[in-house]
Amino acid sequence: MPLQRLIRFAGLELVLWASVYGAYLAVRGLTIGAPGAAVAHAHDVVGLERALGVFREASLQSLLAPAARLFSAYYMLGFGPVLAVTAIWLALRHRDRYRELRNALLLSISLATVVFVLFPTAPPRLAGLGIADTVGLSSHDTGSFLGIRFNPYAAVPSMHVGWSFLAALAGFRTARRRSVRALFAVHPALMAVTVCATGNHFFFDAAGGLAVAGLTLVLLSLRLGDLADAIRGGFAQIRPMELSTKEMTMEPATAKRELAHRASNGVNVSLFWTKVGDLLTLEVYDERLDEFFELEVPKDRALDAFHHPYVYLAGNQAALAAEPIAA
Repeated sequence: MPLQRLIRFAGLELVLWASVYGAYLAVRGLTIGAPGAAVAHAHDVVGLERALGVFREASLQSLLAPAARLFSAYYMLGFGPVLAVTAIWLALRHRDRYRELRNALLLSISLATVVFVLFPTAPPRLAGLGIADTVGLSSHDTGSFLGIRFNPYAAVPSMHVGWSFLAALAGFRTARRRSVRALFAVHPALMAVTVCATGNHFFFDAAGGLAVAGLTLVLLSLRLGDLADAIRGGFAQIRPMELSTKEMTMEPATAKRELAHRASNGVNVSLFWTKVGDLLTLEVYDERLDEFFELEVPKDRALDAFHHPYVYLAGNQAALAAEPIAA
């Protein structure tokens, strides 16, 4: 059964990603800006950076020229593969964190698409600034995927940087080993340097990618950005645990507020407070067994139950079994 549920979960997620990301590629491909306007916007970006004293992309590329192959490889391998590995790891071991990341990625790319359409911008390598294409994307600029043309004028914002930041944030919050957390911590900064050193983005673009990521997190925190779950609702009912680690968007007086959350060896434990009745509830989800249970806990036993939910559950069941049955 767990394998069947995993296959079902993976299938629904793949359908969701194919639908949303496919729509994004189609919109991006069908709204490719005119080359003249895209180059003009690139020069607008250059003018802004010069005014701020930060137009240093050519100098950065010259400085890092000895490591050009390394940065070109990181541009390709540090994006898609890192995102995929992080998403799969979270989906298998930390399902709630995976959903948070998935929602953030899909919402952020939706926001970025609006900018791609309204402000098409050529990357430095296509703006006539003497900045080289070290990755070799000239064939990509005129290519297509499943009949959808690639858009070479989607430099602002840099979602290489934006998505790298969101994935790194999820990974950093979840990983336990210091070495892994350190890798996640440096990844967004390294990607920002990489996209500029390879001639694919301006510093402004990288900052824009971070801004979109930040706006996404704000919207999600306000419960305005749960886009993916809303779309997925058309494919399957949302399981209780998919809402368990979020503040329930019901009437304010009956809303749950998460007080604490921890994850260990695939077991996710959340402690909630409900205003009505001043109740404390514990929700436990075992990712390995795909099992979920919820129970109300008294205030004086809440910390005990939070740190040892199965011991508390067993004791609670034993106490109920020992109670005499009224005649």
